[in-house]
Amino acid sequence: MFFTRLGTVAAWIALIMAASRTGIALYIIFGISNAEEARAWAARYLGQSPAQALDQALIVAACAIALGVLVEISRALRQQ
Repeated sequence: MFFTRLGTVAAWIALIMAASRTGIALYIIFGISNAEEARAWAARYLGQSPAQALDQALIVAACAIALGVLVEISRALRQQ
């Protein structure tokens, strides 16, 4: 029961962080037309190129979804 709740919280936190990082990377890629300004934003807010940050954020989101599925399986088995 404790690990089910902990897994739920961890999955939500990871999903929210991945979504925000994805949003920032997409904004830098499509929203900033000046290349120098885009590099400055990427260095300040992402610490790497927007494409790399986007790749990592999507991997974290996939892991968070997988953890959420495992938590739901755990919750369903506990109710039986």
